[in-house]
Amino acid sequence: MKYTYPDGNEVVFVMFLFYAKADLKGKLAEDGRTVIFRDPTRESLQLEFKSLDEIDIDAISSVQKPVFIDMKEEAAATLRT
Repeated sequence: MKYTYPDGNEVVFVMFLFYAKADLKGKLAEDGRTVIFRDPTRESLQLEFKSLDEIDIDAISSVQKPVFIDMKEEAAATLRT
């Protein structure tokens, strides 16, 4: 997805979405949703599992929002440019 920031910088975002199963025994916090994880570069401060129904589309960046709309609407293809 191409995006132009208000300052004029242009970027291309590439997202990969996977359906995966994982054994998370001992790797989830007491809430059962937050992954116990330490990112050495501190790029990811918190990782959390949510069902698609729990995701607030309005809180997602305009760049990523179309992908989540497609998933919520069960669109056959999740490819946008």
